[in-house]
Amino acid sequence: MKASDKMPKINILVSLITNEQQKNWTYKALLKKNSKEFLYNEQDDKRTKVKFNCEKKELIRENQELLMTFNFKEDEITYGKIFIKDLKKNLYVTIKTNSIYQDDNKVEINYLLENELYKYKIEVIK
Repeated sequence: MKASDKMPKINILVSLITNEQQKNWTYKALLKKNSKEFLYNEQDDKRTKVKFNCEKKELIRENQELLMTFNFKEDEITYGKIFIKDLKKNLYVTIKTNSIYQDDNKVEINYLLENELYKYKIEVIK
């Protein structure tokens, strides 16, 4: 591993906001500097691992039940893939990305997933 590829541990606040609810979680995460990837484990009983690649605008969530891959492209329609492991089947969902904001300490994506509005945020906190 190159020195530039070291992954410092950081604190992040992850938010998922819909019209009906707002959920916030605080995690310890790794930040892969070269590709600017956030890596964290959700605090759930399924041991969900999450990777968000800021360059590719790609969200990957995986646990023992599923592997979910969403790609976001501003003002475009993309298709997310959810692989259901027990059934060995893929489920595809339509994603319309309305906006993407990104700086050194924050990523915010507003998108429409199967006709429901979502806001996904990752913020570096102290």
